Amino acid sequence: MFHLVQSIYHKINEKPEYSVLILGIENSGKTTFLEQLKKKSGMNYKDFNKIMPTMGQNVANIPIQNGRLTQQTESDFNRQANKTDMVLRVWDLSGQTRLRRLWAKYFDKCHAIIYIMDSSFDDIEKENFDRRMESCVDVFKKDVLEILNAHDKNIPILILANKQDKADVLDIVDLKMAFNKALAKMDHDFDSRILPISATTGEGIDTCINWLVMRLIKNSEYRPPIYK
Repeated sequence: MFHLVQSIYHKINEKPEYSVLILGIENSGKTTFLEQLKKKSGMNYKDFNKIMPTMGQNVANIPIQNGRLTQQTESDFNRQANKTDMVLRVWDLSGQTRLRRLWAKYFDKCHAIIYIMDSSFDDIEKENFDRRMESCVDVFKKDVLEILNAHDKNIPILILANKQDKADVLDIVDLKMAFNKALAKMDHDFDSRILPISATTGEGIDTCINWLVMRLIKNSEYRPPIYK
C-alpha cells in the first residue's frame, strides 16, 4: 500500500518537460538570451559582459508557471519549485560554422526551435550588414528548415530579432519578409513567429516565452512532452 501511495504521489508531482533549441549564427546573442531566462527565473546566471562564444552547448531547466516565466527570486527558488507546472529544458548550441552540422542531431527529441539573429547594424557598413543578413537567413533555411521539412518534423519555430536596444536596427517588417520567403518554400506550414527582443535588457523576453509555451501545448498531441 505504501509503495502504491508513493507511486501515485510521484506521478502527481511529475511535470511536463519540453526541450527547446536555441540556434543562430555566432555572435547573435544566443547565450545571453539563455542567461537572461535564468536571470528572470531567479537562477544563478553569467555576467552578460563575460560571456564567451559557445564551443559546445549550454543547458538550463527553465521553470514555467501559468504559461510564463516564474520570475521568482533566488531565495525562494526551491520553495516555489512545486508550484511550477512546466519545465523548458533549453539548449544553447554553438553557431560556429564547423559545429552547425551537429544541430540536426538534436532535432529528433526537441519540441521547438528558437532562432536568434543580430538585427543591429551599429558601426557596420550597409553592404556588410546585408551580407550578414543573407548568411543568417541562408543558415536558417539550409541548417534548420530544410532538415525539419525533409524529415517531417513540424514543430514551432520562434525567430527573434535580437539587440533591439541598439540605435540602428533592421525594420521588423523587412526581417519578416526575408524569413517568410524561406518558410514559404517548404512543404510544411510551420507554426512560426518573428518577434523583436533585447537579450541584454530583457525587452520582449516575456512575450516570446508566452508565445512559445502556448505553441508547445498546442503541438503536444503531435510532439508530447516527457514527464519528470
